[in-house]
Amino acid sequence: FENGRMLWQQNTGQILVLFGNGTWGAYDDTWVDGDPLYACPESSPSESPPTPVRGFGRVWCSVTSVRDGLGWATLAERGFSAWVQYFDYGWILHTDEEKNYVFYSTGEWE
Repeated sequence: FENGRMLWQQNTGQILVLFGNGTWGAYDDTWVDGDPLYACPESSPSESPPTPVRGFGRVWCSVTSVRDGLGWATLAERGFSAWVQYFDYGWILHTDEEKNYVFYSTGEWE
């Protein structure tokens, strides 16, 4: 996105929103197979920049603070694998692309 990222965490069924200002939030992924691919009624599949789809789209379209905070998507969604280590005051996500995301219980990330 223009101002952050969205990640889907399969083990929790949550969508993580990482805002460019260094804060993060978690939202339940309520999208299920059979639901419309695009959640924004005013968006079309051919729209550019890409309109988020599935669970990402549902959160982005329905939560104004997420949509305003992230801005438009800059690329289509893609998958990756990651490992998670939990701590008393947060957790670290390590991706197969050798990126580390640190999530603090204060709602901040780096």
